[in-house]
Amino acid sequence: LRSLVGSEMCIRDSFTSVKKEGEAYKEALSKDDAENARTYIHAIKSASIYIGAQRVADMASFLEYLCASNNLTEARKYTFDFFFELDEVVHLLTLYIKYLI
Repeated sequence: LRSLVGSEMCIRDSFTSVKKEGEAYKEALSKDDAENARTYIHAIKSASIYIGAQRVADMASFLEYLCASNNLTEARKYTFDFFFELDEVVHLLTLYIKYLI
């Protein structure tokens, strides 16, 4: 049980981090700041890998590539779908953790 609670706390901390990084990514994108947008989306990708959300991590990799290529117009096109998918993963994992505890 102690291990489960520790894991749940790590996942919850990852969710908090992802939300903050997500808002910072959107702000950087709105300011045409490709470098910071790439930094924030990379952090989201790392957190997604940590929680086992491979589809989200793959989408983040694509957005990271677009930001690195300074193709922010295309990045904006995929941002809504990315965050929709990310929110779904967070919601499902939250339900799963509540079920386990």
